[in-house]
Amino acid sequence: MVTIGGRCWSGIVAMGMGLLVLATVQLLPSLGTTQSSTERDAIRQIILGSRHLGAHGLGYNAQSQAALAKQLSPAAIPTLLNLLVHDRETQVGAIFGLASQCGAAIMPMLDAAQRHTVPSINLSDLRDALTLMERAEVCSTSDQRRAGEAIKTLDRIIEDENARRRQAVDEQRARQAETTRHGILMLDPEGRQSVSANDCLAVVWESVRAAGIDPTKSESSQQLLIRQIANCYHLGPKSTN
Repeated sequence: MVTIGGRCWSGIVAMGMGLLVLATVQLLPSLGTTQSSTERDAIRQIILGSRHLGAHGLGYNAQSQAALAKQLSPAAIPTLLNLLVHDRETQVGAIFGLASQCGAAIMPMLDAAQRHTVPSINLSDLRDALTLMERAEVCSTSDQRRAGEAIKTLDRIIEDENARRRQAVDEQRARQAETTRHGILMLDPEGRQSVSANDCLAVVWESVRAAGIDPTKSESSQQLLIRQIANCYHLGPKSTN
């Protein structure tokens, strides 16, 4: 049984290079302010050692999950979440490892999804772990039921995230369309007068970005940018050339 020692906490625990993970309400032991590479490597080796030879080579199955349930403890959950994000070789194994911890892993996974306590975590990976847990023979009926409820919660989180991303894309497209409209107006001397200084600047910087120009690397580009910015404040000629 691999145990990562330390005192029990119910709050945020620092791991390695500033990575934060949330300890479970079941009082997971802390990894302390620095994570032992020896302990991390030991968990990693347990995961890799749980693979079985199948039709497509070495992989993970129900036997793997049973083995991980025996060899890992809930104290390994923060490391499993870390490996899930940062170690491609053990990514799938970490999913099986989380599922093997049954109810003890549910709250840390939901916290990682809701509070982003594990940066860059893939919510689909967490859902896969909960789906395995829901059917796992190593988990009690109660934990299987809790996993099923957690999947519903996670699905709502995923939908909310997708809705926020769609809204961000729509807003970006709207801003881009508005910038394009202002750019067209600026081609006409009369239309230019209806464009505010801020909108004019947006057009200028979008033109710089689209052209891939770095004004700091070319004196001529820098001078052109200065003239265009000055134009936006009506400090020079009103053309955009």
